[in-house]
Amino acid sequence: MKKYSTRALLTIALGCASYPAVGQAEAESFIHIGALLRAGAEACNTHSVRELDELRDQQRSAVADIGVNADDFDEIFDASYAKAKAMLTTLNQTEAAELCKELEEMPITKWR
Repeated sequence: MKKYSTRALLTIALGCASYPAVGQAEAESFIHIGALLRAGAEACNTHSVRELDELRDQQRSAVADIGVNADDFDEIFDASYAKAKAMLTTLNQTEAAELCKELEEMPITKWR
């Protein structure tokens, strides 16, 4: 399996997040991305809990507009978040530092 840099993965995630979700599959991808970004931001302490909660609420509203109810959103988000947190524990010190640096350089407004 090819290993991608943190920058590449975050660029892809943010690029995908910038397009409106149009169907169930796209909505789920959007939710997965949000969960991954939140887990990274929490691990690196780059954004406040308030900011991250606001983003989650905005994301929940955005996918509700295409038919994803709040319970389904929470189920998908929570499962993705747990997987992301587990993945983050496997990063070595260099990878973790790279991730944190990338997250620190990204304004939270770009995540919306």
